Amino acid sequence: MQNILYNRSEKIDIYESEIFLGDQYQKIIGILGAPIEHISKRKFDILYELVTFELYDIKYKLFFKDKILIDAERAKWKTLNI
Repeated sequence: MQNILYNRSEKIDIYESEIFLGDQYQKIIGILGAPIEHISKRKFDILYELVTFELYDIKYKLFFKDKILIDAERAKWKTLNI
């Protein structure tokens, strides 16, 4: 996923760190672990999901349609460690 959305940090030492649009939900969960937020909506026969992950104090939102990754974005806020 473009080295986790442009961060290109070498700190990401996940076994299979390549995430691409079109990947299956289960593959991404296997790579990134459990999301910190999961929202799902069904419209007719289509399941849409928004999941949020946090990696190195940066939040990422991944969008799925019927368990297939269709979009990703870096959240506009950072987690503050106080």
